[in-house]
Amino acid sequence: MEFDKLLDSFEKLCLRILTDLLLLPGTVFTLFRNPKLCYDLAEKEVHEDSELQDDDILSPVRFSIYTSVATSLIIYENNQIDFPIAKLLGSLNFTEKAIIIFFFNNMTAIMMSLIITLLNKERISGLGFRKYLFAFLYTSIYMLFPIILLFFGMAAAGGSLNLKTTVFDGSNSSTIKILSIFIVSFILFIMGFYKLIRANYHIIKESLFSRKYLIAINILAITLEIGCILFLQ
Repeated sequence: MEFDKLLDSFEKLCLRILTDLLLLPGTVFTLFRNPKLCYDLAEKEVHEDSELQDDDILSPVRFSIYTSVATSLIIYENNQIDFPIAKLLGSLNFTEKAIIIFFFNNMTAIMMSLIITLLNKERISGLGFRKYLFAFLYTSIYMLFPIILLFFGMAAAGGSLNLKTTVFDGSNSSTIKILSIFIVSFILFIMGFYKLIRANYHIIKESLFSRKYLIAINILAITLEIGCILFLQ
């Protein structure tokens, strides 16, 4: 009986992961298409009677987990490159790195949500903080996705997530593919930066009760987001 329950749980877990992986590209496309949805989807998520799965959208926490795992895999496979975060994590295993990177990825979301909650004089345990947090969790994709696409695209072209192995191995067979992937990733990075500004502005505008600090908090949010990305990569 216990073994059957274990198998059922494992089956549900596998089905959940497969479903999430299928929903991930659609979620990325939806958020890139309309940055305002970061706030709108977060607002829907905080209500207990709503299910984002009905809209084929990943919940913000699951979304953040998968992007963090992808980032961890990139850093783990490129441990000989001097990523700032790689030096800090040292010889930790992949799972430990993934957990720590998950919190680093969400540092901006936590800080910005806390600032807005305090300015609005709301309770941290209330729905407001959760709504702001979920909205900012979605915005991390605008800077992370082009980087993830770059590394995984090069892996598809060169057969390895390792940057040195793929790009600097002296082989010219995949040069055109790698160059094309780099150009596409760079264009997406520029687009992502623009979308990030729009998403943050909409979130902060809709969240703040007072518009007094609107511009200053927007600048702070962009600075923190870019700082976290540079630190991770």
